[in-house]
Amino acid sequence: AVISAVEQSENNRKVTMKVPMQYMKYILPKGFIAIDGCSLTVGEVEGDTFNVYLIPETLRVTVMGTKGVKMGASIAINGTCLTVTRQEGNAIDFDVIMETLRVTNIGELQSGDSVNYERSARMGDEIGGHNVSGHIQTT
Repeated sequence: AVISAVEQSENNRKVTMKVPMQYMKYILPKGFIAIDGCSLTVGEVEGDTFNVYLIPETLRVTVMGTKGVKMGASIAINGTCLTVTRQEGNAIDFDVIMETLRVTNIGELQSGDSVNYERSARMGDEIGGHNVSGHIQTT
């Protein structure tokens, strides 16, 4: 899904998502959808879009908002681990070296592209059966 609109009100944030039509048959009003590991209730569904409403507590305790992203945090973008160098509003900045641009798709990204965004695992988080031994230093 791609975020197509965000509307902030006093009590919540309405996020409208655009999804390829072949997947819309699985999205039902008042149904549940998991986004970035968060179970959310679907609001309105229309055409190739649906929305969810994020209450302040959801934004505070999940990765659905940028709150909690701090300088030095480790975030994977399209599987590439990057370190946050600045966070302002809904924007997060990273410094990326030329080698990272050369060996990943990060250098090909353009404004508005969809990316896979993953926060780093915390102690006690389920890894889901995957062995994790650290960062790849060389190939």
